[in-house]
Amino acid sequence: MIGPRLKLMAALLVACSEVALSIYFLAAIRSLRSYLAKAFVAAWAISVLFAISLAAIWAIGEFPLQSFVHLDEMARFHAAR
Repeated sequence: MIGPRLKLMAALLVACSEVALSIYFLAAIRSLRSYLAKAFVAAWAISVLFAISLAAIWAIGEFPLQSFVHLDEMARFHAAR
């Protein structure tokens, strides 16, 4: 069974790699010629940064086994019924 510390470290490693990839893509936008391509890449990178930030917050909150983001709040945020 995987311990909670290893689980947290793995989640944060994935989050950090996604953030780095998004920043790389945002920096590479200058080399694109098409404005449509620039808009799509920027939208993708910003949405990934937002989503992975929420995932990292969830992982950090799960570590001490006392989450500071509760499931009912997540359900409201994701518009689940």
